[in-house]
Amino acid sequence: PVRVAVVRDVDVEGLLSVDDVCIVPDLRQLVLGEKGRAAVSDPVSLSDVPRALEQARSLVGALTGPGMVTAADGLLSLVDTPAVREYVRVLLAPVRDPVLLETLRTFLECDGSWVEASARLQVHRHTLRYRIQKVEELLSRRLDDTGTRAELWLALHLDK
Repeated sequence: PVRVAVVRDVDVEGLLSVDDVCIVPDLRQLVLGEKGRAAVSDPVSLSDVPRALEQARSLVGALTGPGMVTAADGLLSLVDTPAVREYVRVLLAPVRDPVLLETLRTFLECDGSWVEASARLQVHRHTLRYRIQKVEELLSRRLDDTGTRAELWLALHLDK
């Protein structure tokens, strides 16, 4: 498999074949500089290079400023802005307790499955329910709401 990288600096577009995944983290320093944008496709077979090229062009076109995005980064890389990070900081401020954050993260990673989350955390389901109720109280939000779960999942991924 190969990856296709599309690199843009102002109006100039260049293409790279990235057949070694190790180069992807170095792409920013090697090619981009201060103003460049780049996107790296998913790994594809040689026959799918045109599709990978379209994917990389689409991704690089979605970047609003300098930087790099890979297909695996997806939406997270596009919403990672200073304003969103500030919103995340304020949103998660009430639950800075490490145990509650770990509980929330695990619960969301388990798609709200009480059984799976309590097993992964190695706590009784009643303990898990207590912690989740505490998180809901602190955030003034209900975790049975899909939008709330999605927003918190995104916030936790940007808060790393």
